[in-house]
Amino acid sequence: MDEEQVTDPAAQAGANAPMDDQPTDLETLRGTLEQRETELEAAHEANRVAVERLRAALATIEPALTPEMLAGDTVEELEASFTTAMDTLKRLRDEVRREQVLAVGAGAPGRHGRGPLTALEKIREGLARS
Repeated sequence: MDEEQVTDPAAQAGANAPMDDQPTDLETLRGTLEQRETELEAAHEANRVAVERLRAALATIEPALTPEMLAGDTVEELEASFTTAMDTLKRLRDEVRREQVLAVGAGAPGRHGRGPLTALEKIREGLARS
């Protein structure tokens, strides 16, 4: 099995190309890389600003939330912590309501306001007690 030699003129031209072409391509790639890194940094900054705005909006929905309850550096993490915090607040509020209902004692029985009694009714009531 004889190996065939590739006689592609473009491949041979690339192998025989002067070294001056390679730095130009390398510089182009470096410029593109720097541009992409700048765009990526801008996107990260925009994402950070958006997350902070969402955090502030969520905090205004429920004033009882503390900043520690709204943790996360991404939208998904922030939404998950908001859901957890709201569940926790709901459980705490339910528990406080239950405790408040139980904390109220029976106290004295209420008075029955039958209205003013006539003299005859007062005498009958007094005789009935004795």
